[in-house]
Amino acid sequence: MKKTVKTIDVFNVYQIIGNAKLGKMEDADKLKIWKLARALKDVAVKYDEDRKDAADKMKPSEDFDVKMQKVQEYELAWRDANSDKSKYISTDEYIALRRDYRAYDALVGKAIADLGAVTVDIDIEPLTEEACLALQAGNDWTMWQVVAVGEVCCE
Repeated sequence: MKKTVKTIDVFNVYQIIGNAKLGKMEDADKLKIWKLARALKDVAVKYDEDRKDAADKMKPSEDFDVKMQKVQEYELAWRDANSDKSKYISTDEYIALRRDYRAYDALVGKAIADLGAVTVDIDIEPLTEEACLALQAGNDWTMWQVVAVGEVCCE
C-alpha cells in the first residue's frame, strides 16, 4: 500500500521502531515491522544526514563545540552542591552562550524545516489493529510515539 507521509514523520517513526521491542508480536507482524523499517530507512537516513550537515554548517564559530562543552560543565557544576564553581565560566558568560545556542538552534530549525515538510510516498504493508496494539504493549512509549507510529504503520 502506498502512503504519503512527511519526511519528518518518516524520520521520527524510523527512530521509534528502530528501538522497538517486538517480543509480544506474531512472527508475521515482526516481519512487517522489519520491512517497514527498510522502506523508511533511505528517507530517514538522508534527512538525518541533511540535519547533521545543517547543524555543522550553521555553527557560529569554529570553537562552538568547545563553548557548548563549557556550558554543560557549568550546568553539571551547579547541580553538584559540593562543586567548586570558580573553576567554570561565569554566570554572565553562561547566559551569553545559552543565548548564542538558542539563536543557533533556531537557525538550524529554519534550515531543516522545509526538508521535514517534504512529503514522500512509501510502499508499506500496514499493521493490523491487533499488531499495532501488540507493538504498543511491548514498548513503553509516550502518547506522541503511539500516535506517530499509528499514523504511519497501522491501518
